[in-house]
Amino acid sequence: MRYRGERGEMGEVKRKKWQAGSLLGVFLILTMGVFAQESGDYVSKAQILKSQGEYEKIYQLCDECIEKFSSQAQKQAKSLKKYPPDTEVGNYQTMTDVALCYFIKG
Repeated sequence: MRYRGERGEMGEVKRKKWQAGSLLGVFLILTMGVFAQESGDYVSKAQILKSQGEYEKIYQLCDECIEKFSSQAQKQAKSLKKYPPDTEVGNYQTMTDVALCYFIKG
């Protein structure tokens, strides 16, 4: 059986491969949003969970953030000789986020 659209003809196998490829693309986009998190995403989620009283989940998020970003934060800290100018503070956001997670954990 062949699929015949308005713009020409596409074989059944070719159409199924196209659909599978499209679904794979959507899956990859969705999972990248879940797994490719920045340190600030952890802090934002912790703030939301705090308003909901989910303290155990907050500690888990802080642990994940510290584990994932502490080496990058340490590199940023070592590169500092003095407090950075206001225009450069954003370059050290990972260090700030990890420090905040340590503060939350107490």
